[in-house]
Amino acid sequence: MLWSASGPVAASQGRSTARPPAASPLDYLLPRAARFYGEVIGRGEQSEHARWVAGYILSRDVEEITAREIGRAYRDLREQPDEIRRVMATLEAYAWVESIDPGCGKPVAKWRVNPMARTLFSARAAEERVRREAARQEIQKAVEMARRKKAY
Repeated sequence: MLWSASGPVAASQGRSTARPPAASPLDYLLPRAARFYGEVIGRGEQSEHARWVAGYILSRDVEEITAREIGRAYRDLREQPDEIRRVMATLEAYAWVESIDPGCGKPVAKWRVNPMARTLFSARAAEERVRREAARQEIQKAVEMARRKKAY
């Protein structure tokens, strides 16, 4: 028995129309992650927020992330827990994170990062760390220049 995207296929239909089922979680996650990063991220304000959070996750190589951490690191989402949850729901839909239920009917405020996402985008993570460090240095340089001007 062979498999196609729509299910089992009789061997008489030929191998060109059939494919084996996904052999590993990577086979399942890669297309979803690529679609997330290529198609979904980059459309609208919430997508920009999701792109920023995904980049933050990659640059920090974290295993878990909290709404508090996101709010402290990203000014646009500071003190906006509902928006943070919407952004994280987008990341969760594309298997980047999994919410950690706090119980007692409390809203989700913590997510476990999918290690496969970190593995798949390790090259992007390195680029993101370099880009963020360069931005941090530029900000630091601007602050120092402003202090020098103020001292005169």
